[in-house]
Amino acid sequence: MASDSIGWLKHYPNLIVSRTFSKAYGLAGLRVGFALANPEVAGLINRIRQPFNVNSLAQVAACAALDDDDFLRQSVANNQA
Repeated sequence: MASDSIGWLKHYPNLIVSRTFSKAYGLAGLRVGFALANPEVAGLINRIRQPFNVNSLAQVAACAALDDDDFLRQSVANNQA
């Protein structure tokens, strides 16, 4: 679960926790996700990333997906089944 791995960031400063919106949020075709990391590690990654690595339509869809709790609950239930 995401909350368990987020706690690991305190113990492992070189850890990067990445998550995707593919399955639970139903956005596999948009290639959207996020990462959590120590600020120093995130800064290093930010220096080498592509300038436009997520398009604006994918960003809008991801923001809308974060607000759709009912869809998320149903997706998690379907994936567990």
